[in-house]
Amino acid sequence: MRAWYDIWSDIGPLAYIISSRIIHDGGFNVDSKVRDIVVNGQWVWPIEWVNRFPLLANIKVPIFQDYDDMIKWKDFNGVLKDFSVSSAWNVIRTRASTIGWYDIVWFAQCVPRHAFLVWLLMGEKLKTQDKLQGWETRNLQDNSSVCSLCSLEMDSHGHLFFRCPFANRVWRCAWQYADILQSCDSWKDVVHTMQSIANKKSAEVIVAKLLFGASVYVIWQEQNDRLFQKKVRSYDKVFEAIYTTVRWKIMSIKWKNSLHVRSMKSNWKVP
Repeated sequence: MRAWYDIWSDIGPLAYIISSRIIHDGGFNVDSKVRDIVVNGQWVWPIEWVNRFPLLANIKVPIFQDYDDMIKWKDFNGVLKDFSVSSAWNVIRTRASTIGWYDIVWFAQCVPRHAFLVWLLMGEKLKTQDKLQGWETRNLQDNSSVCSLCSLEMDSHGHLFFRCPFANRVWRCAWQYADILQSCDSWKDVVHTMQSIANKKSAEVIVAKLLFGASVYVIWQEQNDRLFQKKVRSYDKVFEAIYTTVRWKIMSIKWKNSLHVRSMKSNWKVP
């Protein structure tokens, strides 16, 4: 281990207090190892160093073992461990409190593209047409700003979840396959219900989160297909796309063999 630049003592790298010139004047070089400044279990600091840098007298002499030096990484909690990209990222990243709906969006079985869209939705960051008004990229005085699913109101988060009759009908069909969502009457109810159970690992909760993500994704996809590509599907076809997507995902997951899992598989016609 390098004597001057590695962190091997409580006071940090010695190069912070001892300059390169002083190191050379003391008979050492910048590549000196910790072993080079210990003889017979005692430090061999120059006397003038001890007088000039009193901190050196407080450094405990390390006990050397017969193995090669190892580089360790100090994590966010100050614990030394083997270096990894994830541990480095956890140290340097910006930290904030965990938001309440985290487990609704990100969970082990989630579909990444669905999770990303739900993440945008939770922050009301979907590019609905009411948010595009300030962009001046199109004339929003005509019918182009009207919801492409029902043509009744301006497209917005509040309309899509759940004032839009078309989207609402699709949601109701989807929620028949998730008992915990059937009693929800508003977006606020859905988020509250999902947050209350989102960290549970039961098959019922996992399927509900998959169904929620797939519904958001397919409804948003249908809206954009109608708006930009003039492709139109009936609500039955939209629901079928949601059902098929979730069913395929259920088939790909390794479930425990339990009564609840067998009942869920039967409900989704999964062998």
